[in-house]
Amino acid sequence: MPLKLYKFRLSPPARLAHLVAELCEANVEYIEVDLSKAEQFSPEFLAVNPKHQVPTLDDNGVNIAQSRDICKHLCTTYINKPEDSHWYPADLAKREEVDHWLDWSKPLHLALEKGTVMAYVGPQAGLPFRENYGIAICIIGALARSDSQTQLELKKQIAIAEEMVGERKIKTVEDLNIGDLATFMEVSLPMECHEDFSWSQYPNLDNLYDVCKKVRHFQTVHKPFLEFCENYRHHRDAGTTASWASLAWQVLVGARTGFRMAWIKIFGF
Repeated sequence: MPLKLYKFRLSPPARLAHLVAELCEANVEYIEVDLSKAEQFSPEFLAVNPKHQVPTLDDNGVNIAQSRDICKHLCTTYINKPEDSHWYPADLAKREEVDHWLDWSKPLHLALEKGTVMAYVGPQAGLPFRENYGIAICIIGALARSDSQTQLELKKQIAIAEEMVGERKIKTVEDLNIGDLATFMEVSLPMECHEDFSWSQYPNLDNLYDVCKKVRHFQTVHKPFLEFCENYRHHRDAGTTASWASLAWQVLVGARTGFRMAWIKIFGF
């Protein structure tokens, strides 16, 4: 039976798990759980992951819900070509370095989640987030944008990523490991969606991007992400706004979604 990987094309952790699954050449069925449409709260997905998070891997009945754990599992279980061992080395010292690199990207993810997705992408009119989370996501966005510390933390984490990637001295695909992929997936979100960031500002991260483009299956994962970002930028740059009728509807949707989330938190379904 094929493995099942539940993912969302905008999510950095889900894109990481998707690419690693491709690199491992495992037999995987990919199931898109569109967070912008609140599909993670569907009964079908809650039966797979009650915490309603992507990515989630179902390996013949064993569910793994953290992207880094998924990637480690895939690499240790399904990589069997010596030329692919650099992604997650068998050498314990080298593997510990990769684990540390993976763990470091967690605070980066938290910073960009609040500073980019909540602050800008989610509240943007014209995207499905607004249609499915309603006015609640607008309030969350306004709070995130008004919090100067959030944006300072994001800039700080991106600057640290730039420095750490520079220390890695990456030149070829063989220099990469899954920690590098995790960092790329994270930084790509603000680079593509946040007006204060661009690849040209960060030469080491830009070089990481160039090398990642040479990774097999990279475009399979990256293209849908870029298409989502392009749609966001289209509405942002066009100044798309919601009509008064839409705003009234979004108030109701926000209340409904909030009730649904509270119900799941309390009762688990």
